Amino acid sequence: MDASEPDGRRWTSPVIDIDQHYYEADDCCTRHVERRFADRVPRPVATDSGAREWRAGGRAIGFERWVRDVTLAPGAMFDRRSAGGPAAPLELVTTDTPEFRDRTTRLRLLDHWGVDAAVMLPTAGLAWDAELTHEPETAAAAMRAFNRWVEDDWGFAYEGRLFAPPFISLLDVDAAVAELERVLAAGARMILVRKGPVDGLSPAHPRFDPFWARVNEARIPVGLHISVSGYERMMSAAWGEDPDASHRTFSGLQWYLSFATRPVTDTIAAMIFHNLFGRFPNLRIFSIENGSLWVAPFLRDIDVAHGFVDDPARGAKWIGGFVAERPSEIFRRHIVIAPYLSPGFDAEVADLVGLLGPEQVVFGSDWPHGEGRATPVDYLPDFTPLTEDARHAVVYGNAASALGLAAPSGQSASRTR
Repeated sequence: MDASEPDGRRWTSPVIDIDQHYYEADDCCTRHVERRFADRVPRPVATDSGAREWRAGGRAIGFERWVRDVTLAPGAMFDRRSAGGPAAPLELVTTDTPEFRDRTTRLRLLDHWGVDAAVMLPTAGLAWDAELTHEPETAAAAMRAFNRWVEDDWGFAYEGRLFAPPFISLLDVDAAVAELERVLAAGARMILVRKGPVDGLSPAHPRFDPFWARVNEARIPVGLHISVSGYERMMSAAWGEDPDASHRTFSGLQWYLSFATRPVTDTIAAMIFHNLFGRFPNLRIFSIENGSLWVAPFLRDIDVAHGFVDDPARGAKWIGGFVAERPSEIFRRHIVIAPYLSPGFDAEVADLVGLLGPEQVVFGSDWPHGEGRATPVDYLPDFTPLTEDARHAVVYGNAASALGLAAPSGQSASRTR
């Protein structure tokens, strides 16, 4: 598709897509795993039905259980939702195709679309840290091995255009710091951590300060992408739902309690109220594909909550130190939103930019996942209501700055390499 501006001109502004995905190779956790963890990290196993599931130490992974050998075609679910309901069967495709698994082919596709650069994110791999909470050493080993596979197959900064962030498990703080140092030295431009509590603690608890101090020093952006957070098991058990349900068998209540909005808002609230940004003022957190309709009421709610406890004389406990500033202002300075741009899940782009400012919003397509649109450029007309400067910041400039690719206004990263 050729995306056009309102007067019919083809979209010629530079574009960085901060939310593209790959499908993992079977050996993504086993190719580089240390020998003593070889039988404990995730690997695909065939079931009696013929379908394959991810298992770790002989145990089936929970929410992200099934290997996506076949999956929704890019845009399939979006197209059906846009049509008003399940009028036609969803199109399925095999994931064993080069554009989903090969970086050279993906680069050619970016060229075809006119996309300058993309952040390449896991699919199943986003889930594994939460699934291994009960085994911190194994979780750390799995993520170390996974990150080395990411280096092999995608690269942390391949050709200065594909940026595949490593995933850091916080379950073992010393291991997290060591892995962070390794990936920084290897050229990582962004890192991923998961949403939700870390073995019963806020990720902003001072226990994790050695990790955040190094992130703060390196000024590397941190991504919180929609995925398993630990809420799936925790909230299901609390409300009488099946704590071992996969995404295929989740109930409506489980989707409501455990996915998207609740984990991300709770995690960001914990970071703010536990004073993470007061201790580490260089941190920038990117909320990716977690929606954005929640942002406006969330800013109101955290300010209201702060109003009940902002007098130190009341004796409220402040993990990480007293927070004197309005939480909504802390959010506006440290949280960047990559909206999903899905009807019913996201605010209009112009409204979100009006609420937060253009410097706190970035573009992400979710390609090739079926919940997104057929191509990344299918989203671009959504940005045409913005001013030229705001559009450049949201679709290119903010991500370019975060990834170390800043270029003069109107020039693409590819033309400045």
